[in-house]
Amino acid sequence: MGDQLRAYLHRVWGQVHERTGRPFDKDAIDRYPEGWVYDTSMPCQALIAMRKMSPPQEFPFFGALQTAFYRDAQDLTDPDVYPPILDNFKVIQDQFLKLLHAPETAEEVAADFRRTRAMGAQGLPCLFVSDGDSVTMVARGFQKARMIQNTLDVLFPQLKRSPA
Repeated sequence: MGDQLRAYLHRVWGQVHERTGRPFDKDAIDRYPEGWVYDTSMPCQALIAMRKMSPPQEFPFFGALQTAFYRDAQDLTDPDVYPPILDNFKVIQDQFLKLLHAPETAEEVAADFRRTRAMGAQGLPCLFVSDGDSVTMVARGFQKARMIQNTLDVLFPQLKRSPA
């Protein structure tokens, strides 16, 4: 983490907070020491571990990771932060931690990164939809739910939306 990345994150996280209203600990960026590496591999491995152990909990776990990092300023590159997060999920922690550190989990993350780059993801967030035969980018960058729904309606007019 150098000064240039730190300044960039201050700007971007501020924009995300303004657009989404999601809470951020903007000062967290300044607590990471010079030389700290902003690396998403470990949280991605954690997400894959949760996906393997309990697919229904994957999305809530993703939200917990986001909260832990952005709001609570926890360093998700540190494996010691995961057990307290896991306390809110129905998984066997020892098994989870074994999967988290497994070489095949790291390879799945690398494969996911290669696949998303090949699909055209150059930044976050990106939203893709697959119909089973092809993959289509629905959104690049922040989009309001209404805009995403409009795009989905155009791409998949055959799908009926339930009134909400």
